[in-house]
Amino acid sequence: MQKALLITIWCLGMLFCAPSSFAQPGLSDEQAIRAVWEQYRLAWLKNDPATVMASFEEEARISPDGLVPIKGFANIQAYWFPQDGSETHIHAFDLEVISVKVEQNMAFTSQKTRLDWTYLKDGNAMAQAQSGWASAVLRRQSNGIWKIWRLQWTNYEVFPGAVPELLAPAINSPDPEFAATISPDGHWLFFNRTAPDRSRFYWLTSEKTSTGWGTARLFPHNDTTFMDIDPAFLPDGRTVIFSSNRPVKGNEKKDFDLWQSTLRNGQWGPPKPVSPVLNSKDDEIYSTLTHDGVLYFSRFVGNKAQIYRSIFRNGRYQPPEGVVIPGTEAVSIINPAISPDGRWLVFASSGLTGKGSGDLYATKQIGANRWSPPLNLSRINSTYADFAPSFSPDGKTLLFTSERPGIVKDAPKDKRRPGDLYQIPFSALLPDLKHE
Repeated sequence: MQKALLITIWCLGMLFCAPSSFAQPGLSDEQAIRAVWEQYRLAWLKNDPATVMASFEEEARISPDGLVPIKGFANIQAYWFPQDGSETHIHAFDLEVISVKVEQNMAFTSQKTRLDWTYLKDGNAMAQAQSGWASAVLRRQSNGIWKIWRLQWTNYEVFPGAVPELLAPAINSPDPEFAATISPDGHWLFFNRTAPDRSRFYWLTSEKTSTGWGTARLFPHNDTTFMDIDPAFLPDGRTVIFSSNRPVKGNEKKDFDLWQSTLRNGQWGPPKPVSPVLNSKDDEIYSTLTHDGVLYFSRFVGNKAQIYRSIFRNGRYQPPEGVVIPGTEAVSIINPAISPDGRWLVFASSGLTGKGSGDLYATKQIGANRWSPPLNLSRINSTYADFAPSFSPDGKTLLFTSERPGIVKDAPKDKRRPGDLYQIPFSALLPDLKHE
């Protein structure tokens, strides 16, 4: 069977299977069966295969839309949860039980559902939202628990979804890339690339051409003796801020500070520290700015990173204030990307509940430096590290770094994977952002 068909089968199957069933004393049969469906829906959203499969009898059978029935617990499990390195992320799952009819120890149900998902395997991705109908027969077990015996479904609407897209080969390579930023006029792309063993860091620039991004070249002041990383443009496009551990006035630095270089007469000027108001004895990294010049950045204090912001007023940056995002107080949050209008803040964290070793989250500004609880951007996150986001100048595209299989499909399991640069329309992520 072709891979695309297998993928479709796998994902369509997830629409209409029943949830884990547990005896619920005090509930009527109909209430217990409806509770089973709700627990099933939540199990898929939580990516809990054990709970999903506990819904079925050993002799269960499912009949996917237009396909050969799948018989037996083990075969159903292999169908939905193949051990082939693939990932399926459920972004939304609406399930409405239309009818329940109980006849002694058998129950007949019909359901209406809508599922929104993304599938990842070997660096490839597909996404869909689909709606359908299902009918099921559940049987009461000897211990009173209801489990699924027969299930069949059909889908009447299928909508393709957006998936992350690799930036052009002129930008991505077999070596690690990260932290891309686009100039306000859309003409330049700045980003970092490292040596394969990450022993040296390069700051690269690419000019927009009629056919896309051009050949990447070193930034004039790139110095691999130090680490010049995470470039970000000021709104005027003539100054770029970056992080570096280069010495200050000849004095060696062990921490990272924020630096800047300004374009004059077509030449980028020598780097200099941004401001002693912003730089400290701790690490300041990864800056991002709004259209009106509010600067956001990460600061490490010990082993914990938090996000700060500084308003540019009267020709200078003001003392930074912390960005307090509900639920993040006890974990590190890093790599802020503020939308140009200041409404959305995307950041990375490995301390919140997520998909893998580092995920991207978004929060909405609901008042002056007041933020909504963060939401996992499950449409773009993977079980690999996902980090270093940035917005395009118009705020319509989100760029980010991921160490999922990309340019390099196979990598040694005992070594960190190289990262690649991806992009996706930010509007494709808005269904995740319930505060919109």
